[in-house]
Amino acid sequence: MPTKLPQAWLGNDQHDDQYDRPWQPHEPRQTRLVLIGRELDQVRIESLVLQEEVNVAGK
Repeated sequence: MPTKLPQAWLGNDQHDDQYDRPWQPHEPRQTRLVLIGRELDQVRIESLVLQEEVNVAGK
């Protein structure tokens, strides 16, 4: 059964990831990006993320 993989990043290179638990049948299998910070430019971040998604999908 596929397992969830939460990841936590701090700065540019410090990260922690470990497999959590199997997906439950009722849970939607989705990716969620959560950014925590001050004065983040939401429009710029969304633009960069969506551009990357377009580039990856176009391959």
